[in-house]
Amino acid sequence: MKVQFTREQLVKQAALRMIEEEAEFRAGIRRGIEQADSGKLIEHDEVKARIQRLLHSK
Repeated sequence: MKVQFTREQLVKQAALRMIEEEAEFRAGIRRGIEQADSGKLIEHDEVKARIQRLLHSK
């Protein structure tokens, strides 16, 4: 069974996804700022290593 969506429904779904992703991104930024403000920092090399692990885990 194939589900058909109207253009309006597709646009609304896409807009909602974008808003949700933006909210998650901003929440992550807030968490990072809170951690930095409380002194929970990591070295640059550790940041690079974590990014590499994230990129290669997918």
